[in-house]
Amino acid sequence: MQKLKRIGLIATTDPSVGSQRAFWQLDPGIYLFTLDPPRFSVGDNEAWACLPSLDAFGRGFPFGAGPNTSGTFIPSYYPPIPLQYKFTDGIRYPIRPRAPRQGEVFYTRFIPSGGENITFRVPLFLMESLTSLYSTTTQLSKRSGPNLCLDPELMNDLKLLHRWMNQSQTHTSLRENLKTCMSSKSSFPVLAYWGTTPVGFLEIFWVLEDRHGRLRGKVEDWDRGFRFFIGDDDFNGLDNLVLFLSSVVHYCLLCDQRTSSVLVEVKADNERFISSLRDIGFFRESEVYVSQEHAVIMKIKRSFWVAPYT
Repeated sequence: MQKLKRIGLIATTDPSVGSQRAFWQLDPGIYLFTLDPPRFSVGDNEAWACLPSLDAFGRGFPFGAGPNTSGTFIPSYYPPIPLQYKFTDGIRYPIRPRAPRQGEVFYTRFIPSGGENITFRVPLFLMESLTSLYSTTTQLSKRSGPNLCLDPELMNDLKLLHRWMNQSQTHTSLRENLKTCMSSKSSFPVLAYWGTTPVGFLEIFWVLEDRHGRLRGKVEDWDRGFRFFIGDDDFNGLDNLVLFLSSVVHYCLLCDQRTSSVLVEVKADNERFISSLRDIGFFRESEVYVSQEHAVIMKIKRSFWVAPYT
């Protein structure tokens, strides 16, 4: 009981023990992890087998394993690495933790009001090694529901993004842009899902190293930022937008406890998006001109944030 109180799972009248704000900033990897290996159906026989860990294409909940799945059956929490700094283009910044890998589901949360999960997954580029892994996996597992991480017939991330984004952009250039983003140590691309339906795309980055980071005024070492758009018009309502935006903020604050602020760059005339950000708790930090476009920097501080929308 004392341990549960200390990590914040049980709140008491003592405000130093637990609160809503403290609960939603707890890393679930500390206390949510796999206790038993999953069961596969192999022919007519039942067999126990262990999936690869998430670092080797963990199969994303709700399609399989979750972001807290551990192949060793111990907590999947990884403490921060020792603080080290480096210089690039005259900017001093900390050496960053490794970003999620291709196909990895790194965030999922059930939304009671909608009865579905919001899930964030890194796009997957199908290669021979992945196709081989897919064919081997399907022989071992006959589960209901699509495996959006590995099934090339049900989902091709590159084609999906190409359809969502600027149609004048060539398929090859989009692939190269995504590869550049995925090879970057300061950002990575993300597909957002509502249930098992892909509905949006975002890029999460460290503000200090971002190409427009110097335009954002005072930036702390661990401040995060993101760019986001809804690709599926059916999910473009204000309520859905607030749910997804608050989930991105939730992930950024969970990912590293040293992150004190989350920033978003928005076109100044996009009042709808700015209004949704204000509903979450963002405020107008500054205004900038990027490529002759008038943009607004919206910011939310950890100390002001309470909980994601449900």
